[in-house]
Amino acid sequence: QSTWGRQLASRVSMSVYIENGKIVRTAETTSLLDSRDSSNRHCCAWCKATLLDYAVFLGVVLVTIGMGVTLYYTLNKGPLIVLVLFYWIFSLCIHEFGHAVVAYWGGDTTVVQKGYLTLNPIRYTNPIHSFVIPVLFLLLGGIGLPGGAVFIDHARLRSKWWETSVSLAGPLGTFICALIPASIFWFVPDRSAAHHLFWAGIAILVFIQTSAVMLNLFPLPPFDGFGALSPWLPVSWRNFIHEPFHYQLISMASMLLVFCLFAYSSTIRYVLYLFAASLGVPMDLVVDGFYAFRLF
Repeated sequence: QSTWGRQLASRVSMSVYIENGKIVRTAETTSLLDSRDSSNRHCCAWCKATLLDYAVFLGVVLVTIGMGVTLYYTLNKGPLIVLVLFYWIFSLCIHEFGHAVVAYWGGDTTVVQKGYLTLNPIRYTNPIHSFVIPVLFLLLGGIGLPGGAVFIDHARLRSKWWETSVSLAGPLGTFICALIPASIFWFVPDRSAAHHLFWAGIAILVFIQTSAVMLNLFPLPPFDGFGALSPWLPVSWRNFIHEPFHYQLISMASMLLVFCLFAYSSTIRYVLYLFAASLGVPMDLVVDGFYAFRLF
């Protein structure tokens, strides 16, 4: 093999570090064939999910559709509550998958082993953050709070831009989940009064997802808005905020503040209504759906 061929078939990576006050450089040569094999192992990473993973997500989708159909032919609030909760689980999967797949593209391949590319909600669960707090937010205030948990190895991400992109990918997925029920209003303009509860239910799905988008962009821990901003903060600020006690304290305070603002501030609520209405959802249906779903 020629020298040129050997150079073409290899990749040289240079590492620089300091040892005893001196700059030391080491070169490591990696075969491009090995690199290609490694890429092939990960190119279809999300295809490695088990049948159980797919079955769980498919079950969530089917229950959501089934509750939507049931709500269309009934005036009972029960299917409405189940529809909202299962569509929230569906949006949780899309939200967390967004974080994970962008992290994978950005260099964190550990999301494959953690099962984050499977869309299985069980993979994203954390007992408190995934169920207790989000369900409380939903039932008390009608506020959408994606409650999944994906643990990203930020040291593997290639740049600050990737860190920011990973954080913003979740709210983008949530916004897509808002567009799905909103599109029903776009393509079915004739809404019969006999199915008013159904249309109010679809409207509240949009409202919950749009509120989740705005809530997640709040620039304080533990929301994605802070995750997008964090890589650009001074290191001293980041170290202070990410100290475990400080982070938990700030997170609890910010979540309480956001809950009070989103649940009880008429101004914030009106802005949320306008956001949903901007997607073509009638505001009166949003209000009716909101009061039909809230328990208190």
